[in-house]
Amino acid sequence: AAADAATAEEKAEEGGAAQYLRPLEPLLASIDLIDAAYLIALGEAGGVVPRWQDVPAAARINAENVWRLRGYSDPTGGVPILVLSYPWLDRHHPDKHGATLRRILPILRACVKKAREFGAHATVGVFWDYLSLPQRHVDGTDDRSAAERARFDRGLAQMAGLYAHPFTLVLSARIPIPDGDYENTRPYE
Repeated sequence: AAADAATAEEKAEEGGAAQYLRPLEPLLASIDLIDAAYLIALGEAGGVVPRWQDVPAAARINAENVWRLRGYSDPTGGVPILVLSYPWLDRHHPDKHGATLRRILPILRACVKKAREFGAHATVGVFWDYLSLPQRHVDGTDDRSAAERARFDRGLAQMAGLYAHPFTLVLSARIPIPDGDYENTRPYE
């Protein structure tokens, strides 16, 4: 909400990362990045990541609010986008108990702390497939609309651009599968 109330001057500020970010911006027509600050709050509250359809509008980074990423100006390079690569722990929900979310909290906190050096509304956009693209219902039924399925297909075809971009940060969650009642017990490798 505070970012929505930002002044036109704040929204127009651009840092050094803007030139590297602009080629990725067209992907935001099919892929939503998730505000890392939302994920931090969700994880600290003991929450579980929702599928794309249930992500609050304020947590989405898209063409309307991508300006929140443009102010980033780290002299070491990079854009404020974290791309998560991890094993889904269950067929229809990747992290039903929030274990992966809680494990990456320190990284998310560090990323947001760095971003805030470039402005009070600056943040990091996280690509997390389950939250970034329309998903099936947790019971496995495909309740997506035709438009949502088309968005998923376009996003799936384009998401490699996020993983392969030379200035995004890719986090490979090569951590042991947590204890619990998960369908997938295979390690990341």
